Amino acid sequence: MAELLQPAPIKDNPIQGEKGIKEVWVKWFSLVTSFITLNNLYRTRSTTRITSTDSPYTMLATVKNLKCDTDGGAITVLLEAGTNGTKHKISNDGTSGNDVTVTPNGTELLYQVNGSEALYDAENFDLDFQTVEGWS
Repeated sequence: MAELLQPAPIKDNPIQGEKGIKEVWVKWFSLVTSFITLNNLYRTRSTTRITSTDSPYTMLATVKNLKCDTDGGAITVLLEAGTNGTKHKISNDGTSGNDVTVTPNGTELLYQVNGSEALYDAENFDLDFQTVEGWS
């Protein structure tokens, strides 16, 4: 019975030695790199960057992240008609004191009011549309 409790000899260890450790490291690195690449592709594929020359900008349903560079002037973003569950992130990436004015579509609500909201330098909105509450 004492023989059952003995560890396996090192020579039977599949990752023994420098070569085995290197193989595990290469596989792990490859897996992590693939994950990071896929994550970055997902995050950036629906990002749009605009400047004041694009204003007023009508938000598209396919744009999930809107980065607004207000260094050249203020920007107005017009939200599209909301669909339940639609999400957008709008950020003011400027540093010059100009704002981004976000305006809901028609009679829809933005933060429970049918009116515009301003984003100042380095601020952002994470918006989610719900049929009853509107954009919030």
